[in-house]
Amino acid sequence: MKGTRGPFQTSITINVQNLVVTSPDVGRVLRWDPEKGIADTSFSYNIECAQRKQVQVTVRIYDMNRNLVYELTEQKICPGSYSFTWDGTINTGYYGYPPGEGSNIAPAGLYTFDVEVIANPYDRDAVRSQALSVVPGPVEYLGYDDGGTPEDESDDNHLYYLRWYALYSGRDASFGEIWLYDPELEMVKIWIVPVLQCVVHEDCDGLTANPNGEIHGVIISVPVSLMEKAGTYRFVLHFYDDYSDTYRNHRVKAALEVNQQTPTQAAWIWIDGLNGADLQVKVNWQYVGDSLNWVCYYCFTWRVGGGLTAGVQDSVTLGNWTGIRYRRLSTNQIDWQHSMARTYHVDVRHIVIFTITSQSIGKSQIDDIARIPDPPPRHRFPPDRPAVSAINENAIAQDQEADTGEKENFLRSNIVLHELTHLLNDIGNHCRANSPTCVWRTEKNIHFYSKMTNNYTIRGYLVSLPWHTLDEVNEMRQSLGLPRHRP
Repeated sequence: MKGTRGPFQTSITINVQNLVVTSPDVGRVLRWDPEKGIADTSFSYNIECAQRKQVQVTVRIYDMNRNLVYELTEQKICPGSYSFTWDGTINTGYYGYPPGEGSNIAPAGLYTFDVEVIANPYDRDAVRSQALSVVPGPVEYLGYDDGGTPEDESDDNHLYYLRWYALYSGRDASFGEIWLYDPELEMVKIWIVPVLQCVVHEDCDGLTANPNGEIHGVIISVPVSLMEKAGTYRFVLHFYDDYSDTYRNHRVKAALEVNQQTPTQAAWIWIDGLNGADLQVKVNWQYVGDSLNWVCYYCFTWRVGGGLTAGVQDSVTLGNWTGIRYRRLSTNQIDWQHSMARTYHVDVRHIVIFTITSQSIGKSQIDDIARIPDPPPRHRFPPDRPAVSAINENAIAQDQEADTGEKENFLRSNIVLHELTHLLNDIGNHCRANSPTCVWRTEKNIHFYSKMTNNYTIRGYLVSLPWHTLDEVNEMRQSLGLPRHRP
């Protein structure tokens, strides 16, 4: 082109953006527990583009609270399909581990991943949605639903309230699921969010979102048959955004999965307000509490003057002990119990009322001195349906070994610890070795008339507890959803 000032040229720069990364493994999470030999941490991803070229790939591993625990950047050729296996180490400094040390092993649990691919500053893509974020809330145990048929367990459910999960996005989520994983990290059930009733909105709209976060809450009915294993169950929130029109492959993307765990289960001890008031002074509750301290931090005992049940009178049968009368928890006490559970973020499914009975003396087994419901409890004693444990005062009164007040006191105290071990434990039946100094022994012996002490190490501390081995303590902790102690 010529003009009054001579010829000139014009250049135009065109930025081609066609890079796409996807993964067929987005519909699952990574499972990691080296102690149990679980290392399901492999996934694959595909990179697509119009021209063959080298791209930068960054793989990121997140825990279920969206904390970045592992990151690796490497060069790959695009287009192409690749796989990656996470070795379970942490290299980001999270959990307080220094970066770059191979001994930084991640805690057992569920994890999720993202893959980001960059060809140049203006051409990049990621597997996960950048437009939708999911923030988990607490899980509250609402109670046990027997389906109106107390004798038929096939239709029984545990009720959980997944409270206050939030969706952050400029558009509503297009779809969502809730996955339930058992303590072995196996998925056992899926719920579709659009058909769940949102408690916050009183409608089936658990997918609504806004940039400032839309709060939701849903109630989940979990069949009892799916929750027979001891340990922590995990609800995983899996949501997709609604931005397919903005993506190059016109497909919606999943947000990072997040986890809502069933809370730690707490035991709460009440004293029967009808016949059991004497237990306030006839049991060494300081000894009981100190013994339980290493088992579970959230094991609450009664307070003097505030732990006597005040509900209606009822009766229970324990084996061949019939007509054991006691007073139930009042409505106010049940409501208070649930309120305390929310305050401490715990489940209260191990509620027990200790009472006194007078039954005929039979064998010398400890079960003739005290009893708790049989078969052994399996997380089925919420405040409205507590377990009742009866101590046979007639047997204690005629026990010739309990010839002093102190011996009587320790006998009752060790009996209480024995029954609590049944309440807190889903595994086994009494001390496997039947050790004479174990409070979980099948039969009482001379050791039941004094403080029981078995020495072993927990987390580097030498402790003295009334159980035979650390394994017995850990069996209770695992039943409560707590991690096992290490020596």
